[in-house]
Amino acid sequence: MNNKYLLLLAMPFICIQSCNQQKSKTDNEDSKIDSAGLVFIKNVDEVNQAEIKAATVAEMTSKNPRVANFAHKLIKDYTDSQQKLQDIKAKASITTASEISAADKKLIDSISKFSGPQFDEAFMRSVVDKSGKIDVLFVNASQDKSKAISGYARKIMPALQIQLDSARKIAASLK
Repeated sequence: MNNKYLLLLAMPFICIQSCNQQKSKTDNEDSKIDSAGLVFIKNVDEVNQAEIKAATVAEMTSKNPRVANFAHKLIKDYTDSQQKLQDIKAKASITTASEISAADKKLIDSISKFSGPQFDEAFMRSVVDKSGKIDVLFVNASQDKSKAISGYARKIMPALQIQLDSARKIAASLK
């Protein structure tokens, strides 16, 4: 008789444990990231950092309110993107950190040498030029097997398109 009561008392705990294991299994499947996903994460980590750095320089350097406001928006967008990327990395137990690439450092340094309208034109031209490469990176990732990667890419892509459209309009107005 006592065994029956113990069994009845234990059933809810067994069910809860089973449900938790099933949820954990589903979470692990969603956060599995293959080598292509890892390359994407590394590249986006570098892009986010480079764009934040370049936009910070532009926000401080530009005297043109449209360029400075655009740079401020870039900082916000890429910081948000970076936070979402960090969340994916944490869920997938990815601890690697990336740095700004040598090419991006060189580009930021070369733009930083300008001032006034020359700076604005160089900065906006660099944003437009890089946007195409960044867009391809995200379009490819939107098809990734990992739901975490593909979902992240699809979530960020609309902001990237808005940035590109705005960058083109501002760049055209500077000529």
